[in-house]
Amino acid sequence: MLNRIYDLSGWNLSQPQPSAPNAPITDGAQTDKYISSLLVVVQNAPLSTENAFADMAFIVSFNALDQELTTAALWHGLELKPEDDRTVTVGELYASEGPAALLDAINTTFGLNIASYACTDTSSLAAMIDLLGGINAELTAEEAEYLNRALGSSELRAGEAMLTGTQSMVHAMDEISGEFAFGGLQRSLKLVDSAVLNMRRTATKETMLPLLAKVMGSINTDLDIETVRGFAYEILKAEEFSIHSLPVPCEGSFEWLEQGDARCLAVDLEANKAALRELIY
Repeated sequence: MLNRIYDLSGWNLSQPQPSAPNAPITDGAQTDKYISSLLVVVQNAPLSTENAFADMAFIVSFNALDQELTTAALWHGLELKPEDDRTVTVGELYASEGPAALLDAINTTFGLNIASYACTDTSSLAAMIDLLGGINAELTAEEAEYLNRALGSSELRAGEAMLTGTQSMVHAMDEISGEFAFGGLQRSLKLVDSAVLNMRRTATKETMLPLLAKVMGSINTDLDIETVRGFAYEILKAEEFSIHSLPVPCEGSFEWLEQGDARCLAVDLEANKAALRELIY
């Protein structure tokens, strides 16, 4: 299993990697030790900006035992229930109290045990995507029109397209196109999937070291560089690799209610809690 990455000249971790167990593991606590989870937030202003809003928030997990990457995209307007019994949205909590408070609230609301976070901004993420050579996307006519209008262009058409970093950001945050009420969540999940697949396809020392340098210089995280590199290494070296994703709120777990002239979103948090735990664990 390790040959794929060890053959990439210059790749090696300073710490030895655990070998696969000889017998199947069915105990949840034992299986959890093979799962690495991270809260990833993309904010709408440079990292030096105080009280920036969270444009995108993901829970990214990798199960080294099953060689499975899972990604959940959380809507910025999703209401969380922190331990102090108040109700606050993902975007508001990040802007007012930062990533650590958001991480704690997500863990409390959904019964998770995510330990770390990494934050970046849309401009930096766009630059990282450009280093990967762009993002593959299958655009609908509506999505292509949205991108062209937003960027003052006419180059994009329905069908397969290779999007630049900037185009990818606009596409992922398009909350208008499509039938699903949270189409932007679906598009942001596809962005992550495409970025990971591109990274695996072009994983050499020459391509990954500049990307890792860009990542470490463009994120706010409570992890050290060795841990970040190890997380990327596990994803890159996996041979039997699969990706699964979930928008939160997930389909069937919410409804729009009419309150006078306004619309209010009612979300079944327990249904989303169950879906998230099934996805990750």
